[in-house]
Amino acid sequence: MGKATENIKRTKPKAVELKKSASSTRELLKTRESKELILGFSGAVGCGIDLALDTTKQILESNGYTVEIIKLSRIISDLDHKEELSIKHNPPVDRFMTLQSAGNALREKYGNDILAELATSKITEKRTSTIPNNEDIESHVPEKTAYLIDQLKHPEEVEFLWSVYGKLFVMIGVLASYNLRKSHLKSSGINVSDAEKIIDRDRKEDEKHGQQLDKTLLFADFFVRNNLSSSHTTDQVERLIKLIHGANGITPSQHEYAMYVAYSAGLRSACMSRQVGAAITDKKGNILATGCNDVPKAGGGLYNESDKKEDYRCVNFRDSKCSNDVYKNTLKDNIKNILINEATISNDVAEKLVESISKNTRLKDLIEFSRSVHAEMDALTSIARTGGIATQKGLLYTTTFPCHNCARHIVAAGIKKVFYIEPYEKSLALELHGDSIDIETDDSSKLQIIHFEGVAPRRYLHFFTPKGERKDNSGNAIRIPVRDSTKKNFEYLDSYRVLEMKVVKQLAEAGLIENPDASK
Repeated sequence: MGKATENIKRTKPKAVELKKSASSTRELLKTRESKELILGFSGAVGCGIDLALDTTKQILESNGYTVEIIKLSRIISDLDHKEELSIKHNPPVDRFMTLQSAGNALREKYGNDILAELATSKITEKRTSTIPNNEDIESHVPEKTAYLIDQLKHPEEVEFLWSVYGKLFVMIGVLASYNLRKSHLKSSGINVSDAEKIIDRDRKEDEKHGQQLDKTLLFADFFVRNNLSSSHTTDQVERLIKLIHGANGITPSQHEYAMYVAYSAGLRSACMSRQVGAAITDKKGNILATGCNDVPKAGGGLYNESDKKEDYRCVNFRDSKCSNDVYKNTLKDNIKNILINEATISNDVAEKLVESISKNTRLKDLIEFSRSVHAEMDALTSIARTGGIATQKGLLYTTTFPCHNCARHIVAAGIKKVFYIEPYEKSLALELHGDSIDIETDDSSKLQIIHFEGVAPRRYLHFFTPKGERKDNSGNAIRIPVRDSTKKNFEYLDSYRVLEMKVVKQLAEAGLIENPDASK
């Protein structure tokens, strides 16, 4: 037998051993996958978040999960004595108001993510209570458990939970119309006037450490619209749980696809304030046009990345300043000078008055000095440039609630429905055009502006990319019930450095590498 043949014979067992080692290593790593799930909930006050929580709990329990609910309001109340937060439990309106103030006080004293830190502590406490006395924390593999956090009100709370739990964390945004939220508060014993005050405060927190629900909800992975029936909420939550576990055969809805297109269009914007996207479809969901908020250019359309040296968007124009902010500040200076010269008050007093005027009037919300075309208008003018497409009875998707300027043009274009992502109906559109616009109704004679629901566009690829093979060798669809399925995206219980050492140890035991401990 030649040397070449001998070499082949010697390498064969090594190759077999390598295959065996790789397989056993994968099995070892699989045992370190976390079976836990962290679901954060966020929604405007009065949105009916308890229905979404209870529904989610029931669905998860029916699929083999143990469910623990972490209520941030209870955590705040438990801190009442230690922090002297003065949580009042009666009447209900005082409880809402004092909880809001207490949350703000905690964020100011300990940082904007403090409530997420306290929620993490509660999760650790509950998990530790299930560990047998003879088992240490590091080796313990928690059972299939879901922790539902009620509720998140600041974006830094979401960012903290992401940093700790990674792919285990999923955020659910719960949305409801203004009238329904007011009705929910009224049913809890709060009169209409107080309900309006609570909603208004929940919406307008201007304090640095106050609630920032608008920004928080933009981090949601999935939206549930609570304006409909409880069975509808159940259907939506069931779909989300299936998507989390990579269920086969679930594809984007017409609305999810269109909103993803709108979101993608918004990423083209270089606006220094925020990126907004829009898409117009026909009633069957075919995309007719897209738009984003940016500066128009001669000849039609907007400046974009391909314009290079002739890209005159605000970030590249003159002093790289937002023109809207420049002119609003000029307006504030004009008001201050009038107060000083005509009311004969000091500069310091005038400055304080101007800041108060700006904070408590629509001065801070003026948008007329911007150089940018709004996303909805960009989509409409795109159709006007190309021609041949009717917008009447079409659908418009936008990542924000339309301003009153866009709203009147949307009405005039004959659009039938607008779907948007935001917790509040916060423009003058309804006040100025209530004769032509309705919120969350089925009035076929008016433009309907409706909360978007379903998979958030920022998580579109994550949820709709297949988990694995979709059919077996015989061509049959692979369908694994949630109860028997692992999550589509998981996190390991160990850090990557611990996992590295587990792999090295497996390879050393197979004789494929030297044992790193032997050299010590």
